[in-house]
Amino acid sequence: MKYPEWACREGLINAIAHRDYSIQNGIDIFVFDDAMQIKSPGALLSTLTIKNLEKLQGAHESRNVLIAKVLRENKLMRELGEGMKRMFELMEERALQKPILYSNDIWFSITLMHKSVFSNHQQQWLSLFESFNLSSPQKRIVVLGMDDREISPHDISKALNTKELRIYNEEISFLRTKTILEEIRTNYQALQYAK
Repeated sequence: MKYPEWACREGLINAIAHRDYSIQNGIDIFVFDDAMQIKSPGALLSTLTIKNLEKLQGAHESRNVLIAKVLRENKLMRELGEGMKRMFELMEERALQKPILYSNDIWFSITLMHKSVFSNHQQQWLSLFESFNLSSPQKRIVVLGMDDREISPHDISKALNTKELRIYNEEISFLRTKTILEEIRTNYQALQYAK
């Protein structure tokens, strides 16, 4: 399992764009067996909190406006507030744990974990479906049905973390086409459908 290249890139670009250049220390990148950490000098600016960033709603404040502008003009950086969101999305697409954000008075860090969101038992179950090349959302649905558990549309929507019908239908259609997922109607649903 590798880290998504673009997630690493977004983390590094974030460090270059938002570090505090009045502090002499450089940007540090630490690679461990189970994690990669990008640590940059300077705390979050006063209007930002870790919770704001983790909500992925585009919260941003730029310490280095000119550097951010040059990075955007050279297509190295997305619009302000988009990089963090993209990094979280990339980790989720690979079924890796969410990045860990940390800030104190001296530095800010982003840690990309080299750990699956699925337990060992779930990974064993998913290995039975490797030939289908399932996406991360499809894997989350398949895990719901482990041990012949029946799952509801509500369970699936919750696992997909979306209320968007198009996404729900795409994922379900794929799994049904591959006969991984089978629709079972309750007596009540069948009666409503027949009307």
